[in-house]
Amino acid sequence: MLDPLTQLANRRSFDSFLKGNVSASRAAQVNLSLALIDIDQFKVVNDVLGHAYGDRCLKEIADALRTSLRRKSDFVARLGGEEFAIILPKTDADASLLLCEKLRESIQDKGIYHPGVATGNVLTVSIGIAA
Repeated sequence: MLDPLTQLANRRSFDSFLKGNVSASRAAQVNLSLALIDIDQFKVVNDVLGHAYGDRCLKEIADALRTSLRRKSDFVARLGGEEFAIILPKTDADASLLLCEKLRESIQDKGIYHPGVATGNVLTVSIGIAA
């Protein structure tokens, strides 16, 4: 149920948690938000700097995601590769947008080196939200 590299929940755990929370949110008629996070141009990191460096980046992003969640009901998982997800029960679109924008900025502000020209040599993430 845990991803061995990041120690976040894995895809199987994510699928189970999401299914249960969608059902509970519908039954209680409360908001539920889902954020999908992808590290931008991550293949370049592994190709240029190697997988060991890429693994360190994944761990650092996982730590940032884990520490960004304040409520026990919030859930973060590594879906695979450089993809992560956050499930935010009882959270509407506006609140999830604010949280994810702060998260995106905090990851960029870490200044993790990325050899990609389009990213200004700083690792960035893209986040999509459904509520």
